[in-house]
Amino acid sequence: MNKFKDPVASYLEKRGLDRSPFFKNFSSFREIVVVIPCFDEMENLPVVINSILKCDPPFDESFGFLFVINHPDNASYERKQESLKTVEYLKTVCSENGIPVALIDRFSEGFEVPAKFAGAGFPRKVGLDSALHLFDHTNSQKSLLVCLDADCEVAPSYFKTLKKLARRGCKAAVLEYEHRNDHPGNLDAISEYESWLRSYTAGLKKAGSPYAYHFIGSTMVCNIETYVKAGGMNTKRAAEDFYFLESLAKVAGIETIDEKLVFPSNRRSDRVIFGTGKAVNTRLDSGEIIKPYPDLIFDRLKKFLELFHHDFPTAEELIVAIQKSDEEVFNFLESYKFSSAMNGIYSSSRSSKQIARQKDVWFDALKTLRFVHHLSP
Repeated sequence: MNKFKDPVASYLEKRGLDRSPFFKNFSSFREIVVVIPCFDEMENLPVVINSILKCDPPFDESFGFLFVINHPDNASYERKQESLKTVEYLKTVCSENGIPVALIDRFSEGFEVPAKFAGAGFPRKVGLDSALHLFDHTNSQKSLLVCLDADCEVAPSYFKTLKKLARRGCKAAVLEYEHRNDHPGNLDAISEYESWLRSYTAGLKKAGSPYAYHFIGSTMVCNIETYVKAGGMNTKRAAEDFYFLESLAKVAGIETIDEKLVFPSNRRSDRVIFGTGKAVNTRLDSGEIIKPYPDLIFDRLKKFLELFHHDFPTAEELIVAIQKSDEEVFNFLESYKFSSAMNGIYSSSRSSKQIARQKDVWFDALKTLRFVHHLSP
């Protein structure tokens, strides 16, 4: 096949950070590939490996596991040595337990993660892009790219659910999660943080937002077709999961799988500039309680979205209705050139369905988050 007619090959040519595995103990294509970045994770890897081995039913020949062993080029000598230990551990434990594994090198000299990209996005993108080579691209709608982190445990039914999602052609989804209490001293911090996260998702659902899903990186799954259409993973140092899910939502929508399948650690972390580990650090160091979002904010969001999603015949009628409804909300929207954007959408769209879609693309997950923060006390 001409690679320029293959969407996957075209994507990799333009945007890929893929690398060939330096170690791989299987040869056939996989239906499902679980991608796990590893930076200084020797303490946690036995936990996720043991969890994988306890699944019932277990993984089979349709699964593959791809680990991205990485560290930034400015990492300490000790952390660089941990990468070498990680390689030997994974080779041994996967061979002994029949785990179909591919290992990607972003740790050796010349291939380390550039310091400016040190964080979550770069190694996750390397892994997901590299995993594309492990699939049969002629069956891209019934494939599944799966994100997991090395500090997680998974439920016994993890593989069973993933296989069901792949074979019914799931485009994109987030799996339900619950943080573990593996560090008891962090219990209050993680409970408050998780309640804060869930209050946001629940509020968006109540308001009728198309972006009402949680954004935990270790719970994200999508098929190859959706991954490529969305432009792949980004290289952001943090919040890569938020922006990746937003891009998936714009091309396919995001399902939420209600069964709790992923159990991240409640550990502290200095790996990223914000996110779970950083939130736990801040809560423990400051003692400041993490409070859920107030319901009133989502009542106002719901009122706005009901008008925003109404099938007004003209942009002017939409603009006037929202301005009359809530002046503060309207002024916030105008800071993003709302009126101009709506006039452009109405003038360029050929149907009410296209108008509705373009409106949701414009008022996306990021603007929704900023809306909520703008109205927060």
